[in-house]
Amino acid sequence: MEQPTIDSAPNNAQTNQQNPPNNAGRPSYTVSTPDGVEVDKPNVVEGTAMLITYSRTGFSPVSYKVTVKSIGSRLYVVNGDTIRVKSAEEAGITFTRKAGQDSSQPLNMVIVENKRAAATDNRNVSTPPPTLSGSGDSNAWLKMLVCALAGLIVGFLLANLLHSGNDEEDDEETTVTTSSRMTKVENEDENDYEDKYENEDENDYENEAYLQQQQSFEQEDLMYLKQNDVWRMDELKSEKYKALFSAMTRGNITGLLDNDYSLLPRGDNNLNGYWYQIVSSLQKLQDEENYDALEECANTFMNMTQDGSCKLFDLTDAIKGIALPPAQRN
Repeated sequence: MEQPTIDSAPNNAQTNQQNPPNNAGRPSYTVSTPDGVEVDKPNVVEGTAMLITYSRTGFSPVSYKVTVKSIGSRLYVVNGDTIRVKSAEEAGITFTRKAGQDSSQPLNMVIVENKRAAATDNRNVSTPPPTLSGSGDSNAWLKMLVCALAGLIVGFLLANLLHSGNDEEDDEETTVTTSSRMTKVENEDENDYEDKYENEDENDYENEAYLQQQQSFEQEDLMYLKQNDVWRMDELKSEKYKALFSAMTRGNITGLLDNDYSLLPRGDNNLNGYWYQIVSSLQKLQDEENYDALEECANTFMNMTQDGSCKLFDLTDAIKGIALPPAQRN
C-alpha cells in the first residue's frame, strides 16, 4: 500500500505542530540506585552530567562522571522516565582494598623480648659458695674464693655483652619491620593509583566505543523506520529504537511519546508518515486528557504487536478511529 505523505496528516496534527507540547524538550529522569551506590542528584535531564559513586566496606570508593543519554550506558539503564543505576556486580566494577596497618606485635619482636628475658635471668644467677671442710688449708679456701669471684665477674660481663647485642638487634629488627611496612604501604598506594586510572582509561574507551556503535546503529534504524511500513523488532539494532518497539508491545503511551523518533518535527526526512499520524492522534488524546481512549490505544498497540511486528497502515487506521469523537465513530 502506498505510504501517505506528510501533507495528508489531519488538520489537528498541524495545529499541534504549531503549538508543540511542553514535553517536547529534553526529557528528565528520576534516578534509582541499589545499595552501595550513590549519585550526586536524584533527578537529571538528558545531556547533563551525573556522578556515580560505588562503595564497599574496606575498599576505596570508585566514581564515574557520565553524561545522561536516553540510550543508557554500561553503568545505567533507562526505563521510561526512570534511570536505574546498575549495581557494582552488574556494571563490572573493580574495587581496590584500602592499605591497612597491622597493630599487633610482629613475631620477631616477641623473640627479641624472650632473648632479653633470658639475659636478665643469667644476670640474676649466683654461684653458691663452696662447702668447706674443717680440716682444709687456708690457701685452698682462698683459691676457691678467688675462682668464685672470677666466675661472678665473667658471668656479669657476658650478661652485659648479651644484653647490648640484643638491644642492637631489637633496634635493627624494628627498623627493618617499620621500613617493610612503609614500603608495603607505598607500593599499595602506587598500585591503587595505577589500577584506578588504568580502569578509568579502559572504561572510558569501552564507553566511547559503545556510544559510537550505538550512533551507527541509530542511523541504520532511522533509515529502516522511514522506508518500511511494516516494522519488526528483530530488524532494529540500536537500544533507542528497540525501546520504542518495546514500548509499543507493552502499551506504554508515555514511553512512545517520549522517544526521540516521536519527537521528530514534521517534515523531517527520517520521519515515517504513518507514524506521524499515530503520534499526532495520541498527542491529541493526551492534551484532551481522554484517558479512556488512551487506555484503548494502549490495548491496541499490545494486540497489534504480539508477533514482534507492526503493520503501520493498520495501526494508523485503528488509532485514528479511537481518536475520533464518539459521535463520529462507526
